[in-house]
Amino acid sequence: MRGLCRAGLLAAVFAAPAACAAAQPDCARIEHMVECMSWIETRADGNGHADYLGRIERYAGDETRVAIDNGGHRIEVLLLGNGRRFVKGEAAGALPEDPAAFVGLVATPPLLWLSMLLEEGARWPAPGAPLERVASTDWAYGQERYRVRIEASADAGYAIEIVKTETVSTPESAPTPDPSGTFATISTDEDRAARLAELAPVGMRIAARVRLQPPSPPLPDDFSLQGWMPQPGAAAATLGEARRASP
Repeated sequence: MRGLCRAGLLAAVFAAPAACAAAQPDCARIEHMVECMSWIETRADGNGHADYLGRIERYAGDETRVAIDNGGHRIEVLLLGNGRRFVKGEAAGALPEDPAAFVGLVATPPLLWLSMLLEEGARWPAPGAPLERVASTDWAYGQERYRVRIEASADAGYAIEIVKTETVSTPESAPTPDPSGTFATISTDEDRAARLAELAPVGMRIAARVRLQPPSPPLPDDFSLQGWMPQPGAAAATLGEARRASP
């Protein structure tokens, strides 16, 4: 897997925005999206599961708001610059121990696929000149083929679309007989079927909209935290109260 601060893609995503802090990111390069984005919306559908929609917005003051809707189960997370964290809503499963991991849940899908399908060093396209690629990745018995399109959007961001177009299976070669009869012929039919079931179906689509730096203006101090649960710590009535409190 290429790009995204050679130290590791997932590490970069879940540690955002601190990942690769030792080096100043080149925000014109797609591989630095996790460090440079101020806002992202990710949507996934056609994968045989409930539709997924996730949003991240970063605000001045090192604050982040995350919203995820996974098949009707909606949850929101607020991460404040002083270390306070608040969660609201209902998750489809167990919550991560660290609410900051929700950033990774939203950002990971497009980052993973772009890292695998684009050449290292690929750059964001200019307005009116979309980046388009047809690419493939290997699986145990063949290849998966995808179409990638990225274009500059009207809101000074970028629209990303990744679609799986084909699953290619290589023909299974005939087994070589064992003249001695010592070893039984091992069939790969079951293994092939199991590996095929793990792949994304043809038609799987991941769409994302991304806006790069700078971050958004901060949410107002009077933003109500009614219904938001601290994780952990004391409750607060407003965002201003939470900002003034210790972690």
